[in-house]
Amino acid sequence: MSATIRACDMKMFSVAYVSPFIPKRLLNNSNCDIRKKCLISEVPSPLNIYTGFKEHSSTVQYHRYPTEKLVETVGTAVTVLENVMSMVADLESAELYVTNAVKKGVDFD
Repeated sequence: MSATIRACDMKMFSVAYVSPFIPKRLLNNSNCDIRKKCLISEVPSPLNIYTGFKEHSSTVQYHRYPTEKLVETVGTAVTVLENVMSMVADLESAELYVTNAVKKGVDFD
């Protein structure tokens, strides 16, 4: 990673920081190994540098890291929402418009 952190890097660090809450909710009371593999990783990526600071003690790891694919997907969804909301925030059909934009803009595979 370069010494200069760009704005897009900071956005991805932010996305990586909040992304663990998604698998935490989705995996609550779930034993699905396939779902876990898609959403969490036991090994941090460089994007997870700040995530590691918030939930670790010296002896116990409380936190599982989001996969890079999850961080990428959340980042794409945020970008789609930012672009769409500026266009449709005043429309009654905003929810439908946002839903369709996310479905088109996010790779759910």
